[in-house]
Parts: sequence; structure tokens; C-alpha cells
Amino acid sequence: LTDAAEPVIGYIGAGAVTEKRLFIANTELPDIRYETGYAGCGTIDTVLIKDAPTIFGSMTILPLYNIYIPQTSILIGYAAATAECT
Repeated sequence: LTDAAEPVIGYIGAGAVTEKRLFIANTELPDIRYETGYAGCGTIDTVLIKDAPTIFGSMTILPLYNIYIPQTSILIGYAAATAECT
């Protein structure tokens, strides 16, 4: 520290890195419920194609996805929910 003519390398540090994997099961977590505002939301019954213009025309109920006859591509209607939930 007192001899300015003496060559030095500078600051040197040494350390080690260790890793540990920690697995936590869902059952070990605290039971915290979050309110999303959608708790009462759900789909209503199928809206048939023939009823779609009337039901969806008011914009209070909106389509969610198409419903087909199983194992075919024949559209029979729509699953729907209220506008607030959609």
C-alpha cells in the first residue's frame, strides 16, 4: 500500500457457485384465493344457429365457440356467455 512503484494485479476475489434444485408440491403451498371478478361466469346452453340472430343481436350474450355434431364438421350452434363474462 505504501510503495507506488511496486506492480500489482488489482483486486482479486475467489468464490464458489453452488446450485440446489427444490421441488415444491401444490399441497405444500398456502391456500390463497384470488378474486378475478369472473367467479360467477359460465357458459349458457347451446345457442342453435336458427336462434343466433335473435340471441346475439342484443349484444348482451356473445358467442364463445362453435359447437359441432360430434365427429363431423356440421355446425349446430354456439356456446355463449354474457358480455360481462366474455
